[in-house]
Amino acid sequence: MMNQNIIIFILVTIKYLTMSRQSGRSTRLVDKYIQDLFIDGEVVITDHYDTKASHIFLLHRVLKRLESEHPHAFKLIEVKDLKIKLKVGE
Repeated sequence: MMNQNIIIFILVTIKYLTMSRQSGRSTRLVDKYIQDLFIDGEVVITDHYDTKASHIFLLHRVLKRLESEHPHAFKLIEVKDLKIKLKVGE
């Protein structure tokens, strides 16, 4: 009987761990949008969940990353709605 309880505990633990684990897709999107911003000069942020709240959340993540890792570029951006534009020549 104890072996069955251990198996149930292990299965529940595995289910919990896999449910709380994240895929990293948003992090990859943040990386991609920052790269695209430097290449193309502007990006429109959209998240894979495709809701207004998730788009705004991802926009804030991109801005936060720009501010911390690229402070020189952060000073040269314009943000309007979900669009980030790099002001060139300033």
